[in-house]
Amino acid sequence: MKLNLFIFYATLLIGSSLFSQKIHLQIVGSEKTEKDLLKTFGLKAEFDSFSEAHESLNRFKDSLYKKGYFQHIVSLTKNNQLIEVTPGNRSDSITLYIKDKNLQLDFTKKKSLATTELPEFLQNITKKETDAGYPLSTTSLINIRLNDNELTAELHLERKRQRKVSNILIKGYPKFPKSFLKHYARLDTTKTFNRSEILKKTDNLNNLLFITQTKPPEILFTKDSTNLYLYIEKNNINQFEGFIGFASDEETNKLRIDGVIDLQLTNNFNYGESLGFYYKSNGDNQQTLELSARLPYLFKSPISLSANINLFRQDSLFSNTSQSLTAEFQTAQNLSINTTYNHTSSNVTTSTTDSNPFTKNSLSLGLTYTNRKNYILLPQITQFKFNIGGARRIDKNTTSQFFTTIEAIKTFTISSKQQLYLKSNTSILTSEDFYENELFRFGGIRTLRGFKENSIFSSTYSTLLTEFRQVLTNGLTINSIFDLAYSKNHINNLENYLYSIGLGASIVTQSGTLKLNFANGTTLGNTPKFSNTILHLTLLTQF
Repeated sequence: MKLNLFIFYATLLIGSSLFSQKIHLQIVGSEKTEKDLLKTFGLKAEFDSFSEAHESLNRFKDSLYKKGYFQHIVSLTKNNQLIEVTPGNRSDSITLYIKDKNLQLDFTKKKSLATTELPEFLQNITKKETDAGYPLSTTSLINIRLNDNELTAELHLERKRQRKVSNILIKGYPKFPKSFLKHYARLDTTKTFNRSEILKKTDNLNNLLFITQTKPPEILFTKDSTNLYLYIEKNNINQFEGFIGFASDEETNKLRIDGVIDLQLTNNFNYGESLGFYYKSNGDNQQTLELSARLPYLFKSPISLSANINLFRQDSLFSNTSQSLTAEFQTAQNLSINTTYNHTSSNVTTSTTDSNPFTKNSLSLGLTYTNRKNYILLPQITQFKFNIGGARRIDKNTTSQFFTTIEAIKTFTISSKQQLYLKSNTSILTSEDFYENELFRFGGIRTLRGFKENSIFSSTYSTLLTEFRQVLTNGLTINSIFDLAYSKNHINNLENYLYSIGLGASIVTQSGTLKLNFANGTTLGNTPKFSNTILHLTLLTQF
């Protein structure tokens, strides 16, 4: 059988150089059979060359097998100008006999199935072989027989040696920090080759903001190695964000201006590092200055280090200085655990009954889960952060304290141009007594819109920020604002339920993304006043 096919195709190739006449195809059988097959497989009735006929016949033969025509015959007649195909009888089912011990299937000896199910059945076997580290394995049917209208065959597996990824090669960004391949994407050259797992892990690299995968990964098999090629392009994502808030001063009824400068430098040294500078003034003699740095996968280990310095001054009442150091361990692609040591000192410049100078040392444990898809108009984010810890506050006495912080962000995609954004933040401080200069501070564009920046002091608070986003054009997105908050100050035992409503818009300009948010905030039970409306103006630029 194989010898006859070899002679047939050899004749085709020789004929292609000797003749220039058109090659005709004829389906041997009833007229209806011929028309049905030509229509079903979209096969031409004549060809301009033998090479064209050869390619079409190969596809035709594969299609005949898939449709159940296992007994077809191909022959060449009339001076190599006519190809005859005899389909034979079509079989609706086939019984496969298993004699290969390497095949790990859900049956041991034989399996009957419809011939239309056979291609998918063989593909599933090939996929299982690939996932088991045998990507070059091939399956075939041998000893195909038709006895008394019963079609049988033996299922044969040709297995090559088991493979592992030998090398991971980066194309387009040779200075890409290789530690991210091992610890972030979890690509391991010591594990058995698994195509599905490799594609899943390399897809996770798309969560890194400082790179873009320009095309899907490719795998090259050679005799002695298996090479994985990643096509990566570096993104410049240094970010400058500044915003200005306009509101009326409640005491003077004059215009009050507050603002923020937020500078983030990322991966400028091709290490995946990030450096941050943050300054905020709320227009009421309150300033915050923060410096931060993060070094990922220190010395090619799965541990990342972050350092932070925060300076806060409230009028002429007090000033706080805080330093923290965080060690983070990557446990899975999107999950990490961390421990943070923090030292805070507070100086009181104007004595009050509620503020006292102190020093505080704290230690906390936390976990972070992040999954992000970076779409230009509506990025998809799922993030959860949890921290719990204890502290010792030292002044005239030593006081033990406990604290918990929880932050969650989730976007729900409604359509390609509509999205629901939710952000929740909860912080709890437990102590025998409290000082005002150690309380949590929130309010403003990032924590509760419609209120002054850091204007609410609380020992316990919880916020929920919501937005419904609608893309109008490629450069314009509008959003609703509806925020809720609960706050409790144990110093004066005051509880507040707060909310804010408003509208916003994001406009893409040549200089960056301009965000405008109008929000009016008040406490529950009170009527909102237009004079309390705050305009938050933000310009986000990447370079």
